[in-house]
Amino acid sequence: MDAAALWSLLAVLLGGRVGLGFVGVATHHGHVGLVTATLCGLLTLWTRRALLWRWRHRSARPGWWTTIVHALSGGARAFFEALAVPVAAYYWAHAGVVLPSPFRFAVALLVVGLASWVLHRAGFSWHELRAVPSRKRAKEAFGVVWRPWSAHVAWLTLTLAWLPPQGDVQRLLHERYGEQDADFDSFQWVDEPFDGFRTALSNARGLMLVSSAEALADVQLLHVALSHEGVPVRVASTYDLSDTAAVAEAQLTVWQKWAVWSVVHAGAARSIEVADLRGEPESAMAAWPLLSRIQRAITNRQQTGQWRGVGRSSVELQHEPERVQLTVDDGVLRALVAERTVELDLGRVPSAETLGANLVYRSSPPPRPGAVVPWAVDRLRAVSWIGSERMQWLKGWVFRASEQLEELQQEVVGIDPDEVIAEQIGDVLGSLPLARSGEIPGWPPQPLQPLFKVPMAGEGRWVSLAEDLLAPAYDGAGSPFVFTFIRTDPERAYIQTSVTLWDPRRVELHVVAGTEEPKSATGEQGTGTIPREPEVLQRVVGAFNGAFQAVHGQYGMMEERRVQLPPKPYAATVLTYDDGQAGFGTWPADGIIGDDVVSLRQNLTPLVQDGLVNPYRRTWWGGVPEGWTEESRTVRSGLCLTTEGFLAYFYSPGITPDGLSQAMTIARCDYGIHLDMNAGHTGFEFYRVAPETELPKLERRLDSLWEARGRVDGVEGYTFLARLMVRKMPLMNFPRYIHVTSRDFFYLTRRELLPGAPLPGTAGDAEDDARWRLLDIGGVAWPHAGAIARLRASDDDGVERAFLITRLDPKQLQWVGDGAIAEVGLQIPSGAGPEDPSDQTVLWFSQRRFVIAASNPGAAQRVAVGAAVRPQRPEAVLCVDAFGMLTLVAPDEPAEHGVSESLLSRIGCGQRMYFETRARVLAGESLAGARERSDATWFVRSALAGAKRVLSETPVVPPQDWAYVQQRPVQYVSPDATGSAQR
Repeated sequence: MDAAALWSLLAVLLGGRVGLGFVGVATHHGHVGLVTATLCGLLTLWTRRALLWRWRHRSARPGWWTTIVHALSGGARAFFEALAVPVAAYYWAHAGVVLPSPFRFAVALLVVGLASWVLHRAGFSWHELRAVPSRKRAKEAFGVVWRPWSAHVAWLTLTLAWLPPQGDVQRLLHERYGEQDADFDSFQWVDEPFDGFRTALSNARGLMLVSSAEALADVQLLHVALSHEGVPVRVASTYDLSDTAAVAEAQLTVWQKWAVWSVVHAGAARSIEVADLRGEPESAMAAWPLLSRIQRAITNRQQTGQWRGVGRSSVELQHEPERVQLTVDDGVLRALVAERTVELDLGRVPSAETLGANLVYRSSPPPRPGAVVPWAVDRLRAVSWIGSERMQWLKGWVFRASEQLEELQQEVVGIDPDEVIAEQIGDVLGSLPLARSGEIPGWPPQPLQPLFKVPMAGEGRWVSLAEDLLAPAYDGAGSPFVFTFIRTDPERAYIQTSVTLWDPRRVELHVVAGTEEPKSATGEQGTGTIPREPEVLQRVVGAFNGAFQAVHGQYGMMEERRVQLPPKPYAATVLTYDDGQAGFGTWPADGIIGDDVVSLRQNLTPLVQDGLVNPYRRTWWGGVPEGWTEESRTVRSGLCLTTEGFLAYFYSPGITPDGLSQAMTIARCDYGIHLDMNAGHTGFEFYRVAPETELPKLERRLDSLWEARGRVDGVEGYTFLARLMVRKMPLMNFPRYIHVTSRDFFYLTRRELLPGAPLPGTAGDAEDDARWRLLDIGGVAWPHAGAIARLRASDDDGVERAFLITRLDPKQLQWVGDGAIAEVGLQIPSGAGPEDPSDQTVLWFSQRRFVIAASNPGAAQRVAVGAAVRPQRPEAVLCVDAFGMLTLVAPDEPAEHGVSESLLSRIGCGQRMYFETRARVLAGESLAGARERSDATWFVRSALAGAKRVLSETPVVPPQDWAYVQQRPVQYVSPDATGSAQR
């Protein structure tokens, strides 16, 4: 006890319940204690007088022995009240500091209610009350209920709302963090300490940098409980705002309700983080239903301690400078980055001019929560005393109970496979035609061989999606998507696995990290969305779920060269490359991410590798606790590269890992990966995205269970049509991937292949003009590497003449090497570019893309030098579109009049460079005898596969070798001497 508490106890013992004892209480608890003590003293005197009056009326003829007994009992009671109540009050007030303020106050109110009720039941009778004269009834009732020691209970209860002072915040921080390497000097108040009744209901917030032996410094949000006088008494709770295991936070600065800090790795700053502690923007949730807003508020309360959450944004530093200094004043963040000062207004999106070339602004809008059950599972998993392991046990028992109920239904009433599968798939098989061979070599693949001796109608046979209005439609060669289903469980013939397969030569794979999952270890938050660029959106054709949450293994994740989780050894990996190809392989033990890798995603070990099922002999595939005797049958999904070079997505409403791997084997998978699982988290969506006027008008109403139409957020005028892969696919928040989502996913875009759409001709064009003619390059029939068309248009002087439009696909070409035989050339005579270097620009060939830029974009080959600004009469123009395709525009015959801007706009010419001399593409007949020309740049044919096996050198090792390295915490690898880095 402190001196004030001892004086309070001594005064109560010497002076009774009234008087000097309450002076000690006032000394201990401040002016509120004084007011409370005075009120309790008056109540004590009044209730003592009321009880004596009641005793005289009950004892009509008291004797001397009655007086003695009454005095002794009253004295004993007074001594007990004087000793026990203050001691209990003191220790209860000090013990109460472990409780949150609102809970402590609620307990206090409960004590008052229970005490009053007990006193009423023990010492008061309604029959006695009726015998009291009406003019004294209220006084009697009040006196009986508020006995003398109940007044002490009231005093104790009221004083619980104000805690006794314990010390300054620095001492509390040392007590809270102990041996952790916390930077106590970095602590800064977000809310200035307050006093009064508010301290009973809320805490003051502060921020501090905290690290430990296992983790680098993180920014933690502290909720500090205050006494009524505004003195810190305890650290009520802490929340990790950054939670980055592989990088450190530094330079924490707080201004009002804003906080900024830098993210540092290996001595270099990677980004500047901005936190709005007022909460997440309301505008981002304005269109959400009430239930979603309640879910988000509960999530925020669990993660940040406040219902509104914390708004987040960041400024990424492209070149990672070693010197970054942050200051905040009057709502302006001033960042000194590599000798350059950047000023950013907090709460506003900075302009491109403000950021400059080396800074990228990223915001983190709150993602809409999903279905209640999956969301509740995640929230319970985050509760400290439940955790992931207990949640896995609960899920395991739920899965087992579901299986038993299903088996009981099968035994009692039976389950009709035809009816169940038809209901699950919908009318996809019945309404769409079978896929037939066309001009594309190897497409579609051969049908699948069903496992059952008597297959169901359509089982294993591919249907084409070319005639599905809600699925991607393609001209000419038809849809690159086919669909079928297969069964792998002889005991449950009603369980099917749906398979959607596509040609990666025509469809490109991309990876997106969710805004919250997988949880980043490097401070790099995922975008959670498909890029809001019209040239990308118009090519989006589908999207599907990613892999496990970080809590289930922290498997690698990288989006657009930004690492969220470093890759783990022996994990099944999907990679995307600069040239647009996708790679499938097992990550090596000492792997470094190559410079040509754009994105990657990992999960577990491969289900299928080189046709072998489960080569790494894994026994746990998620859904149940490790060591569970049997794997669960639940919703599972997977992705594989087939032996024919196609990609396939698998979805089943109830399958084991063995069943999923068997389905992949039937589909002729060369390499297969287990993706996410459980209903709500898994699903595939088809899209058609275009300006609103260009989408087809449907003559029927959409089935809301698996079809949707809506506007694309963030892009004015764009709308979408969406359809789930099968009808009964309970994917939460459908349509999901076209909006911002909290979990990672893959999306698919249509590739731009030659010849492409016809050119806009004129009335004067001959029938064969303005149509693409394919160039003979390398003798490869498909995909085509070059095309040419003849188009009539007006030149600069308004004279109509013929122009040649030639296109080259860089993805089908390769820079000519030593000893190689050239198959196509770009001839631009020497001296075609301007003499003044300031007027020049350069055409580069980089990573199977053509790029027009003044400087080398990185590891690129220089093709030609031209004019950046249009000369008076350009004789040739090179154009590069957003996907790196090259277009050459030149007169069919030499002329004195140049290529007009109206023609360039008419054919959709993008980035441009101009030449005052004639240029041409050498291929086919024009190539004969021209291979030795020094004024030409040469290429060879190199058809793009679209998807390939990579990392084949990774050995297959036993579980004792790979399990340990996969369970270790993530490690972030710095750039090596060759420039490769995990970033």
